[in-house]
Amino acid sequence: MERIVDIAASLERPKEMSSERFRKAIRSRITPKSIRTDGKHRPEYLAFRNARRRCTEPSNRGWKYYGGRGIEFRFSSFAEFMEELGDKPSPRHSLDRIDNDGHYERGNVRWATMPDQSRNRRNCCNYSLSGESHTAPEWCAILGMNRHTFHTRLYLKNWPIEKVLTTPVKRIKQRSK
Repeated sequence: MERIVDIAASLERPKEMSSERFRKAIRSRITPKSIRTDGKHRPEYLAFRNARRRCTEPSNRGWKYYGGRGIEFRFSSFAEFMEELGDKPSPRHSLDRIDNDGHYERGNVRWATMPDQSRNRRNCCNYSLSGESHTAPEWCAILGMNRHTFHTRLYLKNWPIEKVLTTPVKRIKQRSK
């Protein structure tokens, strides 16, 4: 708000415009609008507001997973948030922290789809082989392996991950009629 007032004070106000109206006109040019033309909040603003609330309001239902874990919301304004992230690429994208244990801050936020976010969870396991690290679904896609086969080998047969990933998958031939 101080920045807006300072800029407004340095500009010459047209005589036919009130001071408050002039400040609003300046503000609309300086900060990204959080409200669309239809009167509803932009999805980017809702993401900004909800993330801030999860980190700062103990009464928020997500508090224990964010603010309660020490995650901080470090954007001081919606303008700063938009400068870092830009517009939401599509309705399928939502706000995501790159480092799940890091704060909502510059360099640690992005717009991501649900599949991207599901691979970036605290409880998501990464498996490594020869310096390459992927989640179970990613390894299955790379190797052409069924998820059931992966989990059977790893959890039911208790194979080491190297054996799970390097043993060829047996292809069952379908009977011809």
